[in-house]
Amino acid sequence: MRWTTPLAWALALAGCGAPLDVPPEGGIDGGMDASRAREAGIDFDAAACERDARCLPPLGPPPVAGCNPELGVECDGDWTGSDPRTGELYCDPACAAAECCAPRDGRFQCVARGADGACPAADVFVDARVIDGLYTIEEQTFAESDCAIAEGCVGGSRGRRLLRFEVATPNHGDADVFLGAAPELGVSTPLFEWSACHAHHHFPGYADYELLTADGCCAVVRGRKQSFCLTDLLRDRPDMGAEEPAYDCSYQGIQRGWRDVYAAGLDCQWLDITGVPSGEYVLRVRLNTDHALLESDYQNNEALVPVTIP
Repeated sequence: MRWTTPLAWALALAGCGAPLDVPPEGGIDGGMDASRAREAGIDFDAAACERDARCLPPLGPPPVAGCNPELGVECDGDWTGSDPRTGELYCDPACAAAECCAPRDGRFQCVARGADGACPAADVFVDARVIDGLYTIEEQTFAESDCAIAEGCVGGSRGRRLLRFEVATPNHGDADVFLGAAPELGVSTPLFEWSACHAHHHFPGYADYELLTADGCCAVVRGRKQSFCLTDLLRDRPDMGAEEPAYDCSYQGIQRGWRDVYAAGLDCQWLDITGVPSGEYVLRVRLNTDHALLESDYQNNEALVPVTIP
């Protein structure tokens, strides 16, 4: 088995002897299978956390795989209803019984069901390559009226130390991530919340950031739930999806073969590490932790990246 980065180094940092291989170029998945990480030695030991005064209590177990119908996202991948922008049915004429009305390549279309009868689904993951070795640590002071304070992104206004990093979330599934029209188009839905800092609506709780001890036992710093405006920002797979972007902050989603990117310079794209001792740590980034969005694979929604705090 060959050594690879950044994930193999994250495992080595945690004292693990079994690095993970990365799939070949064109199918690179920078996310980590959480169960494989635990088998390799990165585990979240509640007893160890209790012994370490720095650590926050561990999170509970992840939810059962499946989307949240209360949010209005189709749980089986077979969409009904109509586009609020146009009033037209998502699929007209209706799809046959052996097909699903699925968002694919920026539009709804009838797509054949799989051999098991399931509809195609999105598959987003964290591309750890854009974080590993590329994060920055900086000092910053905020005005009391700053959005970062109002939104709980920092623990105070003066002398904050921030760990900034980029988060890229490609979709390599068989369908688009689809949220649809944001409320500025006259649609009322609990899927979105207004971001005063960015002046547009976000999908709340899309990502979760934590700074773990080097052995991965528990969290030293836990960020707030990160909200994203899901868009087609960069073409990720030329062999997949449409050539032109289809989703933006007014009509949100991520086409298959595209990625959304939250740059390190954006507001709240950080962890407040003020007061954290120097040393070696692991940054954990997780997506879709509430499983509100239907995916074909939830096990690759986590990335662990080594971080050194000087």
